[in-house]
Amino acid sequence: MDVTEKIRLVTREPTEEVVTQEELLNLFNTNSQPKHYIGLEISGFMHLGSLILTGFKINDFIKAGVKCTVFLADWHTYLNNKLGGDWDKIRMVSKYYADAFKMFCPGVEIVEGSQLYESNRDYWLNLVKFSKNMSLDAQCVLLQ
Repeated sequence: MDVTEKIRLVTREPTEEVVTQEELLNLFNTNSQPKHYIGLEISGFMHLGSLILTGFKINDFIKAGVKCTVFLADWHTYLNNKLGGDWDKIRMVSKYYADAFKMFCPGVEIVEGSQLYESNRDYWLNLVKFSKNMSLDAQCVLLQ
């Protein structure tokens, strides 16, 4: 696929903004497989319309030769008390997101935030639990 077609794919609707056409042209001329990622906090079951709209755009990127990653921010979900802060529910809904994107966007890579911390899971889990019980005021008092 030539660079003009790649640019047409990644800039067609629903894309609303490109930093500059020149940068995009330069990227495709100098990088055979650029990278793209989208991060999603798992705040509830995904709306089908969101999957379709996001999925179509990811598929445009993949067709243009871009390596696409969907980052599922499960720890952000937990920190923000989404899904009631229930880790089992967060994991279940995260798997639902991963399965939906893999089905709708063949070739996409799925990365969960928790995968990034697996080697230090106990440390990270304790740090997050501790942090959730602090406020900025408590931190100021501790520093005085």
